[in-house]
Amino acid sequence: MDNSKISRKEACEILSISTETAKKWIKLNKLKMNDDKTFDKEYIENLAVEIKNNNHLKSRRNKKLKDNIELYNGYINSYKNREAVKELVMRYENKQLSDNELRL
Repeated sequence: MDNSKISRKEACEILSISTETAKKWIKLNKLKMNDDKTFDKEYIENLAVEIKNNNHLKSRRNKKLKDNIELYNGYINSYKNREAVKELVMRYENKQLSDNELRL
């Protein structure tokens, strides 16, 4: 059993969440921090597996664990533009595109 302690930054990296998300989760008691402001590494690693298995972070946009491309119609005002973006997404959905390529 690994009882090593890790920082919030390290915990966020393992969980693939931002430090702001970690703050919210701590306030909501979804993430348990030690009294010395560290985390038990084993606890964080187990939580990461649980998150990956139950799709917790895949249900919203801007999550690192999302594994597919979705079109958010709320960001595109024109129906014509929506259709153009949808066509581009379908054309490139099986290619590994960088964040910059997707933004373009």
